[in-house]
Formats: sequence, C-alpha cells, structure tokens
Amino acid sequence: MSRATPSRSSILCRTLSLALAIVVGTFGATQATAAACTATALTATDLGSYSPAAVAAAAVPALRSRAGLTCSPGLLKVLSGNYIKATFQSRNALKLAPASGVALAYTLSADPNGTVPIAQNGTVDYMQNDLLNALGLLGGTSADLPFFVRPIATAGLPEGVYTDRLTIKWDWYICQGLGTLGACVLGLEKDTATTVVDITLTVAARKLVLTATGRTTWDPVNGTSFPKAVPGGKRRVTVQLNNPDIVATDGNVTVVTPIAPRQTLALDGDGTSTGVMTFAVSPSGSAVALSYDGPASTSDDVDFSADQGVTWTLVPGAGTAQANAIRFRPRGRVPAGATLNFSFPVAVQ
Repeated sequence: MSRATPSRSSILCRTLSLALAIVVGTFGATQATAAACTATALTATDLGSYSPAAVAAAAVPALRSRAGLTCSPGLLKVLSGNYIKATFQSRNALKLAPASGVALAYTLSADPNGTVPIAQNGTVDYMQNDLLNALGLLGGTSADLPFFVRPIATAGLPEGVYTDRLTIKWDWYICQGLGTLGACVLGLEKDTATTVVDITLTVAARKLVLTATGRTTWDPVNGTSFPKAVPGGKRRVTVQLNNPDIVATDGNVTVVTPIAPRQTLALDGDGTSTGVMTFAVSPSGSAVALSYDGPASTSDDVDFSADQGVTWTLVPGAGTAQANAIRFRPRGRVPAGATLNFSFPVAVQ
C-alpha cells in the first residue's frame, strides 16, 4: 500500500499556518507581559499650608497632585492613534471648601504652567502635544500622571482646612508599534478605569519668627582674644526676625527685645570696631531700612525703655536709669523669606 505524497500547495498552506500561529502566539505573549498603565482607586494629596496673605496676593504656585494612573514610560509610545484621556469631575465645582463658610476657587490643569487647562467635566489627553515629555514622565522608571491646582486670589479667607474630591474617568489606548499597513503588530492595551483623588489645602498664618543669640566680644584681661563672659566684659546680642511667608509683610514691623538681667546697655561699644547698633537684611537688596543717630535722638528708629516697654522716652547715659528694653522700628515691608538682623552691645555685671 503506497503513501500519498503531499502536494506543494498543501505544504505551503501548512507552512503559512505554522508561521501565522507563531506570530499570533508571539503577539499574544507580548500583550500579556506587562500592563502599560495601572490605576489606584483612591488617592489623597496634601497640597500644603499657605497664609491668607499669600492666597490674597495670588502667590500660591501651581500645586501638584497624583491623578491615580501610573504608566510605564518604556511602554508609552507617542504614536498616531494612541491616547490617555482623563475626564475630571469636581465635587465642589473646582472649589476647595471648608467645613463651613467661604470656599476657595481654583484652576485645574494638566501642567504647572496652566497651558493645558481642565474645566469641570472636561477631558484632557495626556498624549497630546508632547505633554508627557513636557511633564518629564518619559525618562524615568514610572510615569505617575499628575494634575495641578492653583488657588485663585481670594481676600480675607479665614484660616482652616479646605478640601475637594476629584473623580477622574480614564480611557486609554496604547499600541507599542505599527506594522507596514498601520496595524498594531506589537503590544496593544485598551482599557478604562475610575480614580478618586481627595485634595486638601490648609490656610494658616505664617507668623514672624524671632530669635536672639549672644557672644562675648571682650573682657578686661584677654581683650578680644578668646574673651570670657566675666564681670566687666562685653557681649554683643543679635536679634533676628524672619518672615517665613512667600509674600512680604503687610506693613512695617516693630521689634522689642529686653536686656537680660546682670547686663547693661554698653553705649561705648562691645570692645571691637563694630558700631554700637547694627542692622542688616539677608538676603541683601531689600528696601527695609533702620537708622540710629545716638541715644538722645528722637527722629531715628531705635528707642529705649527703663520700665520694660511701658514708655519709650528714656535717653540712656550717665545719671539716668538703666535701659532694660530696646525697640527697633525698621521702615519697609519685610520681604518674603527675608531676615532682619539687629545687634547691640551689653556689659556683663
């Protein structure tokens, strides 16, 4: 009994079928190896704390929050037809609301510069106009898609905690590579998800910070060479006033500092070449100024008291009561982040 010989067409058909099976199997394996994007159902973002003055001056920058979708930069291919679309819905209609009272409106965007704004129920495609690259998400190990919140200037905002909830509906289509006929021949991921992001902004005053330090500058035995804090010695007291806010103070400030017990104001100096009263602003370049024309001046910005600040008419000197407090009245608003430095000499009793 003879065995039939396969025809050439039959052999060709089987070969093509095997090749197709290999391609399909390979394509299927590529799809299953890694997900391009994963969603986190619930995310909470603390946007930080800012003063009412900063909010009123529109000085609060665009604040970044996670949007709840993380993608692999290695799988994100900016190809024609690919998209990552997000539709945003704010519970408070794009307002950060306190437990009660006036809400704080904000603008929403996909980038920190606000060039890709997002309206209530608006949709943004993170694949558009090279947005992912502009956000710096294509070069790392994980592309955590963000959105940005920028409070709108609001005067007289009460201190408190302001919140909103954003519900984001995602829809993405990501193909890793196209064939010669435009078909997706590598990995393909098409999916949807919903993420919820709770955002919180705290409005609280940024109070000025006052610190005082002292150092021994002279003593009767050693002079200025390793002086000791002994009776008859001299010290220089430095008082610093820092504005930690991102905006300048509303107006001029007044700094009152007591003179410590067993110390007296040394109007003849601290034993060095440093002036009696010194004032400086750091960083330099600020318009804040302070003048000192001597203990008897009534037109400068330094005053003295012998009754712990009840009155400021003392002219310290021989035959007068000892000063136990000094008042500095610098002129000009203290810039954001600036520190005012005052110093004066005392004698150790």
